[in-house]
Amino acid sequence: MSLISLDLIHELVELNNLIINEQIIHPTRLALKLEEIAARAWEEARELGVISFEEAEGL
Repeated sequence: MSLISLDLIHELVELNNLIINEQIIHPTRLALKLEEIAARAWEEARELGVISFEEAEGL
């Protein structure tokens, strides 16, 4: 069983495709997209009860 939502997985696949198709070629754009995805992942983690980085490291 995976706690990672299908929405997050789809976002990661979309990001991968953008890189493969050379639609993201600059590290800054990559960093911005990764931050967006990470922010959504943290929102999901909070919904599951993880509220801090320290707690997440122990998972």
